[in-house]
Amino acid sequence: MTSNHNPVSRFLRPRFFIVITGLLFSATMFRLAAQETIIDQEMSPDKLPVESVTLYGNMAEVLRSGSVDLHTGKNRISIPDLPQKLLDATVTVTIDAKDPELRKLEIMEVHKKIYQSEEAKKAETDLKSAEAELNNLTLEFRSLVEESRFLEQLQFLDKGQDSTEKKNPPRLDLEYWKASLFFFHRSYQKNQADLNAILPKIDTARENFYIALTVAERYKSGIQTQNKTIALEIFSPAASQARIFLSYRIPDAGWFPVYLAKINSLSGTKAHSEIEYYAFVKNETGENWTNARLNFSTSDPYESVNFPQLTSRMIKYRDRESEKSSMKKSRRPSSGAYGKSATMKEDMEEGLQATPAEAEAVDDRDIQADKIVRQHVPQSSIQQQNQIASRTNESKRMYSKNMSEIQDERARSKSRKSEENVSRLRSSASNMNYYYDAARYQEAMQTSDEIIETYNNLPPSYQKHFAHDVAHARQVRENSLRMSQSQDLTSRLVMPHESSRGFDYRFVSPVKETIPSQKVFYKVFLKKIPSDVSLFHESVPYRSSFAFLTGETSNPQKLPILAGPAQIFYDNTFMGIVSMGTISQGETYRFHLGVDPNVKIKRDFSHYRKESGIFSGSYTKQEKVKISVHNQKGQSIDLRLYERIPVAENDKVEVKNVNTGLSFYSKDKNGILQYRLSISKNQKLEWEFSWEVEHSKDYEIISREAYYGGI
Repeated sequence: MTSNHNPVSRFLRPRFFIVITGLLFSATMFRLAAQETIIDQEMSPDKLPVESVTLYGNMAEVLRSGSVDLHTGKNRISIPDLPQKLLDATVTVTIDAKDPELRKLEIMEVHKKIYQSEEAKKAETDLKSAEAELNNLTLEFRSLVEESRFLEQLQFLDKGQDSTEKKNPPRLDLEYWKASLFFFHRSYQKNQADLNAILPKIDTARENFYIALTVAERYKSGIQTQNKTIALEIFSPAASQARIFLSYRIPDAGWFPVYLAKINSLSGTKAHSEIEYYAFVKNETGENWTNARLNFSTSDPYESVNFPQLTSRMIKYRDRESEKSSMKKSRRPSSGAYGKSATMKEDMEEGLQATPAEAEAVDDRDIQADKIVRQHVPQSSIQQQNQIASRTNESKRMYSKNMSEIQDERARSKSRKSEENVSRLRSSASNMNYYYDAARYQEAMQTSDEIIETYNNLPPSYQKHFAHDVAHARQVRENSLRMSQSQDLTSRLVMPHESSRGFDYRFVSPVKETIPSQKVFYKVFLKKIPSDVSLFHESVPYRSSFAFLTGETSNPQKLPILAGPAQIFYDNTFMGIVSMGTISQGETYRFHLGVDPNVKIKRDFSHYRKESGIFSGSYTKQEKVKISVHNQKGQSIDLRLYERIPVAENDKVEVKNVNTGLSFYSKDKNGILQYRLSISKNQKLEWEFSWEVEHSKDYEIISREAYYGGI
């Protein structure tokens, strides 16, 4: 029997098995090593830009998105420089890929100081140069002063005086030094001329030195900043590119509905209107929304979205000595409305009866401390900062000494003026920021103008050092002007969730918008709704002899018109600002377009009293009103005229024999009459209406105004 078994193959099989096993083991170890290796990378906010913002009445929900390259295994991605105000509990991260897995999300509050080292170095160099220039001129000034004193002390000997006799001050023998007399005279004149010439130079050097010192003092300390960093740990089985979506909610943002109504007349009783919807957007979050899609919601995210969370109540023992120590600690300021939930406050008040100081101390130690990161600052930056701080302190002492040493007014004119201007700049900047933060916009504009004027008074060579201050002043002035001009609107703003009648509506901006984080409202266009308008006149002669033009239309769209202020324009003429209520689909609403002077209305009232009977013991008072309407327009008008007759509040008074004169359109239980009249051009219409009031002689009529909501 023939066998196919090869002895060579029998010899190689164990080796082949070992090789395959080794390869599989190596691959497994490689995968395990890849899983354990963590690749760190930083994703700046610029690489994760704001894509859209959903604005609510008092907060915003921000959505950022961007692409990231993932390595095989664990990837640690940090997203720094996010706004400090974002609410940690609302942060969500989504990865738009199938395989990568988000394993960990951590939010840290980062405290850091920004040291402008390069700017500080330049400022220190400029300060040293200015100081050296002033020192050199001061030394030269001292030499000239000493020379002047010496020359002024020189005296001449008469003939016969002993020239060898020691005298103080020194004297010159006129016989022997006569040839040198002209030389000393010329030396003294030159000395005085040099003194006169160096004093203005010292003045200029002082000015240069003071400006350099002012600039250097800006960099004495770092700029303290607080922001948040979100750290993600993502596991990816293979190298890939994924898209990350980051969303969070943030306070100090919101929107308010505002309208612009343009009404153009077509005929006597017909007009066309266009209602433009706008949103007044507030963004004081600390982050700019650049080229983002804006969504505007009327819902309250606290009520309609967030499910209430029940927190654990932790109780621990504390002895009295520890309690006394806690009471001595300074209380930390509250972090704001979103720092603690109402549930946490309730837990603090319940059971333990903790003092406010204890509650704050527990919160800071057990909750906040582990989330705060203090960023490492390079030692070179700290040294540079300490160096310039020491330099400016020494320079101040040197400057003060120089001022006391050289008090000549010729060395103070320019430097004093610059000192006054810089001091005025600082004072005005402080006042401007205070007024702006306090919403005192007229005063903020006034102080910003003072800053710009003072800046213009500085020599051109110094203005570059204060360009940033002036740019800030111009921005504040622009914002203050915008807020001041819109104060009539802003005083009537209504939060959207308060005006939506409990329903959630959403509006979307038609184009992407850029909304910087500033204390100012930005006006964003939403949509334009056309509609037909019926025009008519209205008048309440009892209150006013004028006839008011009114436009009436209805809301044709499915979305409501939310409550808010509206600017009214009629035939391109601004009529004023009105406050509109919420208007549902199909609901009728009006625009009041002001007084029409071509419709004249006059009201005359007369009355007399008579006894109803000798034995009845009652009085009857007859009252009469005469109305006159004159249409002086060149076209007919529709007039709605409102009048009233008295209403008896009890059976002791009777209103009877009512004669309305013309047929009225309606009469309500409150005695309000509405006449609807069509009056031709140049027509004059007159009519009377009257009534009688009867009451007992034992009673006196008391009349009162009853407001029930108006017409």
